[in-house]
Amino acid sequence: TGANVNAKDTVWLTPLHRAAASRHEVAFPCRATPKKNLQLQKKHSADANARDKHWQTPLHVAAANRATKKKKALLPKKSTVNVADRTKKKALHQKKHSGHLEMVNLLLNKGASPSTCDKKDRQPLHWAAFLG
Repeated sequence: TGANVNAKDTVWLTPLHRAAASRHEVAFPCRATPKKNLQLQKKHSADANARDKHWQTPLHVAAANRATKKKKALLPKKSTVNVADRTKKKALHQKKHSGHLEMVNLLLNKGASPSTCDKKDRQPLHWAAFLG
């Protein structure tokens, strides 16, 4: 049999989390771009909604790393746009979105709710205003 595509490491990250976080062209030992790696993992039943120890999904990780192409690969079918982590932050709440309109528009077009609040009752707009 093959490797378990949903195996978690010590901080509960799956290979899909790692691919979503990678800034390198090749995230795994195969000759494919990160987007292709994500598509290959999804094809082999990688869980797009797997949670790490902070309850973040691969989509949260891609959002935090401004990985727009990877987010596009994660979004089409299986990933839930409005899933919250431990602090009730959703992908749209990620602080690193400030000034990155392509990513914000992508999430909004896929159904992300701009009015949801995190644990401290902050909406994504609060974070955008605070961070400029």
